[in-house]
Amino acid sequence: KLLDFGIAKLLDGSTAASALTATGTGMQRLTPRYAAPEQVRGEPVTLATDVYAFGVLAYELLSGRSPYGLDGSDGRPVPLHQLPALVCDLDPPPPSRVCEAAARGRLQGDLDAIVLRCLRKHPLERYPDLQAVAAELQAWQRGDPVQARHGDRLYRLRRGLWRHRVAVTAALLIVLLTAGFVAQLSRQVELAAQQAAAAEAERAKAEQVTEFMVELFRNADPSKSLGAKLTVREALDRGVADLQGQLQDQPEVKSHLLRELATIYGELGDRERAVSLADEAVSLVEPWRESYPDAWLQALYVRAAKVDRVVRTDTSALPRAQHLVEQAIRLGRDSIERLGRSQLGLELAHRGEHELALAQLDQVATDLLAALDVTDLAEAQRLPVSAERHELLRELAMNSHNRCRSLIGLGQLGEAEQACQTAAVMKARLWPASDPLHITTQLSLAEIAGERGDLEAAIRAERAVLERSRAVYGPDHLRAVYAEVNLGTSLKQARQYEEAAALLEDALSRLEAQLGREHPAYLLTLNNYGNLVGNQGDWERALALHEQVLTLRRQRFGTDSVEVAQSLMNLANAQKALGQARQALESTAAAVDIYRRGSGPDHPDTLRAIANLASKQLDVDQVDAAAVSAEGVLLALDQQDDRPDIRIQAQYVLARAWWALGRHEEAHDAAEQALQQLRTHPDELISADEVTAWIEAHPLTAGAAGSASSE
Repeated sequence: KLLDFGIAKLLDGSTAASALTATGTGMQRLTPRYAAPEQVRGEPVTLATDVYAFGVLAYELLSGRSPYGLDGSDGRPVPLHQLPALVCDLDPPPPSRVCEAAARGRLQGDLDAIVLRCLRKHPLERYPDLQAVAAELQAWQRGDPVQARHGDRLYRLRRGLWRHRVAVTAALLIVLLTAGFVAQLSRQVELAAQQAAAAEAERAKAEQVTEFMVELFRNADPSKSLGAKLTVREALDRGVADLQGQLQDQPEVKSHLLRELATIYGELGDRERAVSLADEAVSLVEPWRESYPDAWLQALYVRAAKVDRVVRTDTSALPRAQHLVEQAIRLGRDSIERLGRSQLGLELAHRGEHELALAQLDQVATDLLAALDVTDLAEAQRLPVSAERHELLRELAMNSHNRCRSLIGLGQLGEAEQACQTAAVMKARLWPASDPLHITTQLSLAEIAGERGDLEAAIRAERAVLERSRAVYGPDHLRAVYAEVNLGTSLKQARQYEEAAALLEDALSRLEAQLGREHPAYLLTLNNYGNLVGNQGDWERALALHEQVLTLRRQRFGTDSVEVAQSLMNLANAQKALGQARQALESTAAAVDIYRRGSGPDHPDTLRAIANLASKQLDVDQVDAAAVSAEGVLLALDQQDDRPDIRIQAQYVLARAWWALGRHEEAHDAAEQALQQLRTHPDELISADEVTAWIEAHPLTAGAAGSASSE
């Protein structure tokens, strides 16, 4: 079946501080830990803002704690997304109350008052500038009264009495600390200037992007389009044309726009335009990759993931994903490394290399759990959805979905179902119910149901997916067409041939128009349609279709691919139906050999091929070999998730082989077991009526063994 692989969203900002730094909305870039209330509120910055930052530094150096880090019993700082409310509303306790006991006596009183005045909420209530703070500290050093405690007569008297106390040593230490404060503050001011410059650049970039988007949809204005009513797609095309001559001296901004447009065209199904724009986005910043590393990596990501994921146009997708991971590691961009590994896993899965895919996806899961500071998925699911966790949790949800896909590929249905259910639960928390992203996990759960023989459940789910896909994307979009193929294939397996034929024929027409006759999706759909034609009795046409698919798959995938093995199996079924028993045996044996080498001896695809081989062996009177093959399949199935379709075929072959070998009672038992399975899991190739007829034709009282060739 065709399945749409989802992938996590690219993060433009991976730090929790992004919760406080929304350029384009008027807010300033700042360091949340040292931000003054007026900065958090977006108000003008004054010299008193520097005083506030100095106060935070002094508080931390004197007490060893942040002024806003006392809400947890474990002493850890509060989450950054809570800092704005604390900075604006909470009065911190005096430093002496939270410092080490040994330092408490030195801090109580004057130094507490000086630091807390620096941290007043209103700028006018603080010292006017750092020179005033220095004068206050010098007064404290001399033993003079400090302004922070102005009006306290008892305090003034006490300070006079203690003025000449032998405390010069302690005072000098504090002066040294003060020098450290000033040096630290100087560094902080320099950093703030750098951040301000970065914020200004981001603001300008945001304005340019916004202006382009506004102009894009102004194109739909009848006054500009000379009275014509443009569709959004036409306005988009016009905007792309206009962009070609703009922003020539701003590669970062233009690359940003191009990669967003590439993503949109990919989602619209315009593969050529999507690839062209994504390639341009990469090439534009390639010469500037050291100056704009994030823009370059994000362009690489869009090309390697978003565009390739939707259109899958060539065989270079895997190297692109590998290159993205390597460059993200080199530049130390953890978030893009995770996304690159996710895409690498998906590309490996697309090639059938599911174990390698799982290795990449498991590494991503480990990194995400570490970033969330949890030990397992269950703990992650219990986390509150906060600003700094939201994107990480979304990545984790998509990772669970992607792991589900590879586990299905490995035949590990129990683990696959668990992973998909985890993904479904997390998606329900993190995306609106109307979001089409839910479709992919519903599709995977439907496939699991189908693999377990529950065709009714699979068909119900696939109908819902097809209806949703058409409503969200339209009938021509590849996602809707893929859903059409999946439902048609399940209906074929359930012997609902008329509806299945209509769906598969419509899908073939749309796929040929969009992707061409040599695309893997078209070939897979034609393969399934060939099976349908054969099941309807036209085996000559089915044989021709399977020969066509086999030739094209050998050219595209190579002679040892699982796609070629699948075509050989279907070709053999057509050959058998046309009386070409020897050719059918040879084709099936070749398929088994490919599956064994490519997927392993116990993979469900291999076992299905061996069960099919046993049937072909029986057709040419290789009775002993058929019995051995069927027994081996049943033994392997007992050690893994059951596959009713494979078990039914193996049991029915074994029943006929044992009858031919004179083991009549065992033959009847095997046939009865197959019939029992067929009552709950209808099979595409073997009907309950066929097995019932065989049992009635071979009564135990007859005493005749019969021959294999007469079955």
